[in-house]
Amino acid sequence: MRKSSLRTCLVTRKEGDRRFMIRFVLDPEGCIVPDLAGKLPGRGLWLMASREVVESPKLKQAFSRGAKTAVSYHGNEASQGLVNIVEAGLLRRLVEGVGLARRAGNAVTGFQKCRDKLKAGKAGLLIYAKGASVEELRRLRSGWVNVPTCALDAKILEEAFAKEKAVYAVISSGPLAERLLADATRLIGMAKGQVDAHSRSEIRL
Repeated sequence: MRKSSLRTCLVTRKEGDRRFMIRFVLDPEGCIVPDLAGKLPGRGLWLMASREVVESPKLKQAFSRGAKTAVSYHGNEASQGLVNIVEAGLLRRLVEGVGLARRAGNAVTGFQKCRDKLKAGKAGLLIYAKGASVEELRRLRSGWVNVPTCALDAKILEEAFAKEKAVYAVISSGPLAERLLADATRLIGMAKGQVDAHSRSEIRL
C-alpha cells in the first residue's frame, strides 16, 4: 500500500494515516458534513475512525476548535446520528467499490476463481462473508496469508455481485483494492473501535 500523509485527530490529538481516518468539512450553512472520499472543498476536520471518538461529548467543541468558528449539526446528526451517517456512507462506498471492481473485471467471486487469482499473484484484497467456513477459508488462503483480508457482512458481497450467495471475493491489486481496505477498516472502527496499524492486514467486522 502506498504511503499517505498524517493528520491529527481533533478529539484524541493523536496523529494517524489519513486513509484510515474520517474527514469532515463545514457546508455553506456551517454544519458538519462527513467527507468520506476526502474531496469536498473546505478545511478538513479529521477524526480517528472510532465510534468512541465520534460519540465523544467533546466532539462539537473539538470541531469548533478545528474550524476556528462555531459549528452545528443538521437535524439530529449529533452523536449517534452522526455515527449512523458515517457507517451508512462507508457501507455504500464498499458496495459501490466492489461493484465497480466487478464491472471493470478486477474482482472475482467463488472459491476456485478466488484461489486462481491468489495463485496468480494478482490479489490486492480478499473479502469473505461473515460466517464462512473457517476450514474452507484456511484452504483458500493457504500459501497467500500475506494478502490483506477482511470479513464483511454477506449482504455487501451479494449486493455488489448481484448474487444470492457470495462468500468470497478477491479484488485485483491496485488503488481500488487499497480504497476498499481503507473503507472496510474505517467501517470496522466505527462498529468496534479503531483498528490499529498492526491489525490492518486482517480485519473483521
